[in-house]
Amino acid sequence: MTQASDRRFILTLVSHLLPALLALVAIPILGRHLDDARFGVLTVLWTVMNLFVILDLGAGRIMTQSLATGDADSALGLLRRSERYLLLVFFAAIVIAGIWNHEITDRLFQISDPGLFDEVHVSLILLVLGILPTFAATLARGIFEGLGNFRIANAIQALNYGGLYFFPLVSLLVTNNLAVICSILLLGRTLTLIPFYFLGRKKLKEQSRNIKKESLREHYAKSFWFTLIMLTNPIILYFDRLIISANVPPEKVAYYIIPMDLVLRFSLIPNAVYRVLFPVLSKDFDYFNQEKISAVLRGYKWILLAVLGGSIAVIFLGDWFLLHWLGSDYASQSFFFMKVAFVGVAGNALGYIPYTYLQSGPALKWTALMPILSYSVIMGSLALFSSELYQDHLVLAWSARLMVDALGFYLISVYTIRQSQLKVEGRL
Repeated sequence: MTQASDRRFILTLVSHLLPALLALVAIPILGRHLDDARFGVLTVLWTVMNLFVILDLGAGRIMTQSLATGDADSALGLLRRSERYLLLVFFAAIVIAGIWNHEITDRLFQISDPGLFDEVHVSLILLVLGILPTFAATLARGIFEGLGNFRIANAIQALNYGGLYFFPLVSLLVTNNLAVICSILLLGRTLTLIPFYFLGRKKLKEQSRNIKKESLREHYAKSFWFTLIMLTNPIILYFDRLIISANVPPEKVAYYIIPMDLVLRFSLIPNAVYRVLFPVLSKDFDYFNQEKISAVLRGYKWILLAVLGGSIAVIFLGDWFLLHWLGSDYASQSFFFMKVAFVGVAGNALGYIPYTYLQSGPALKWTALMPILSYSVIMGSLALFSSELYQDHLVLAWSARLMVDALGFYLISVYTIRQSQLKVEGRL
């Protein structure tokens, strides 16, 4: 990354840090003011809201790549198709939630309190309505990153994820009813995120003059792999939590989910590197020029510093932090999950740059296939050799899968770089 890219990285990092810091403040307050069952359900609802990114089907990434390579026409065509798709998914989700709401509540949670059951019933319907602001934020961020306007893109990032914690925190001033909390969360996210979508759409129309059918056809193949990535990666990342919520009483769910969420905050640094590098590496994929080499080296510098700092923090301060942040119950029951999860996240961070490189070119299919293959093998082995999926087993499998993915991305990227060099030399 050049100095300008370094500034973009710092701004991007801040946009990830602000929601993380807000979460550090909000989670213990919410945990104290809500009973254990409601707090456990709220953590699962956060997980489901994070899973909504699968509905993007990779449209945000494709628009970033299209705009980074100067192809605003196909980006606008993709946006229009995405709008039609969004309306279809939105109404289908409302119908499903309306018909099978009670069955979903029964399957997803072990709730014996009728009052809490009714609150969760209403909350799940409100959750479905949250698809609109989530989808709009993802598309808008993709547009502004592709246009190089990282200030607005980072504002969207901070508001999107920070709102998950800020609005429930504000709602405590009114009530601790879960349905009301979700109502305030939905209203706040809608008012803060939807305007960015219309602004991005306006900017994109200004950039585009004509929609080229040939250009759109070129993006259909990319759309398939990005769609597969957006469908599978969040499910793979969060599926263990859904298993836990379906098999553990709600008051115990947070002991597993909160340390996992805390460790995932570490990924904000490699994620920031990914967001800055992706448009850079997308330009002239086969030519690895000095700008790209400099960007990759600076990206590794930030990631290695993060891994070193995070390792020291978890080893020496992790238990103390959990004790003072959430209390002795969490410190005693959650520290193991945090340590094991961090090993996987730190190892996976080293694979972010190879992942970004592969996703920016024709080898992007491996960024979709590698997590599916590794997850299938590891979870299949776990199911085969273990009669019950205990929390310890799940977190070990989760961490192992992340490290296997990082190694796979590195080996595939080395091969892809060599093939690109041969292709370039053949042209010369």
